[in-house]
Amino acid sequence: MKRIASLMLILLLLFSCRDGARIDPSEYAGDTWASVFEAFWHGMNDNYVFWDLDSPASEWDAVYDEYMPKFDALGKTGSRAEEAFRLFFDLTDGLSDGHFILRLSDPLSDRYIQISDYTRSILDAAGVPYDRQFSLMMTNKDFESLTDLDSVTEYSRSEAVCENTFSIIEHDFGRSIPSEPGDLYSDSPSGPYGSEFESLRILVHSYPIGNGESLQYAMVLGRSKDGIVYLSLSEFFIYYYLRYSTLLDKDDLVQLERMLGMVSDFNQMIVDDSTTGIIIDLRGNTGGVNSDLPFLFSRFSSKPVDYMLERTKRSDNRLDYTGWVPITMTHDGSGRFVDPDIPIAILINSGTFSNGEISTLFFKALQDAGRNVSIIGTTSGGGLGSNISNEYFNAGQFSISPNIVLVRTPSVEHAYIDGSVVENVGIIPDSIETGVISSSGDPKLDKAFQHIRTFTE
Repeated sequence: MKRIASLMLILLLLFSCRDGARIDPSEYAGDTWASVFEAFWHGMNDNYVFWDLDSPASEWDAVYDEYMPKFDALGKTGSRAEEAFRLFFDLTDGLSDGHFILRLSDPLSDRYIQISDYTRSILDAAGVPYDRQFSLMMTNKDFESLTDLDSVTEYSRSEAVCENTFSIIEHDFGRSIPSEPGDLYSDSPSGPYGSEFESLRILVHSYPIGNGESLQYAMVLGRSKDGIVYLSLSEFFIYYYLRYSTLLDKDDLVQLERMLGMVSDFNQMIVDDSTTGIIIDLRGNTGGVNSDLPFLFSRFSSKPVDYMLERTKRSDNRLDYTGWVPITMTHDGSGRFVDPDIPIAILINSGTFSNGEISTLFFKALQDAGRNVSIIGTTSGGGLGSNISNEYFNAGQFSISPNIVLVRTPSVEHAYIDGSVVENVGIIPDSIETGVISSSGDPKLDKAFQHIRTFTE
């Protein structure tokens, strides 16, 4: 994810750029599984930013001592790939990095796997056995999709997968989601919760993201009959679509204009005198671009709000960190701001991740400053961090050809403004609601309306 504080990024670059004399971990790689592990171990040793959580003593050294003989016994690459993949799967189990992805390839035997901490956490929560999790992460050479994942009932029915903006549109507001690519735009209330709203707009569109690929994005904006503003969005990609607007065709631009209109209207609705409450629905929001936050949330406070800390590594030494730097939400001070007495409800679940969690931390900071904010739902996914290449920082993602296609890991470590850790822990709601959206209702949304109405009725 990209940064919202450019000055902070410049400072980090000035004080933490890589020393050109460092040893590239690819120099350890060879034609044996032992050499692939050696390269991976050194790459992680130099580039992983969460060693304060995962190796405060010498735990990573113990991993080397335990696994090197096992990899050495596998001989050369081109055979026994699945055994090697299983060792990587085992040794990365328990890493705190919620964004961690390891893509491994053995072209000689045409075997591939994508080990994803986020997917693993969903499968864990769904009760999928450990051995089955490993087999589900086998994939094709393009790493396009995990084998048979959607056919696993426990996975497809898990809260993190089935409770998001798309399912909200289908279950709560009675609109079918078009297959991708496809569009949906509606400006009339409908569905089981449609009667709650005097106005409601739904946008679903597949925007191009380069290389012939697209990403389906969804947003819902409404205002209830008693003045409660509701916003749900599947990801934070407004800035991304603006930046790459040259890729958009005529229809894309029409949908982008509608999206920007909804953002503008949201900013007007939250400061309107008739507004009685605000619900921000971040269930299933898997993240995106931090630069979206000022577009959406800067009018919630007329004063700067410190809501998060960040740091990176000063060197390749595992525990050599820069100091913590606060991340601040600011506004130029012009215009109107949200009435500080208005109740706000934030909806999260185990699928709320990355920038969805960063946004939640902003509202938690408002709560700690005395604002009437309640976080409702279940504990979030627990994955912060900014994914930037290790060319710019002393941490971050890397690859080692041909076997280590990608190690995706953040270049920056984040914490809440009071220093508490969110990575691999998640944000615990103020009000727990485990009921999952279905055709019979939406318990979390019901609780949000109930909470706000205790202050307005």
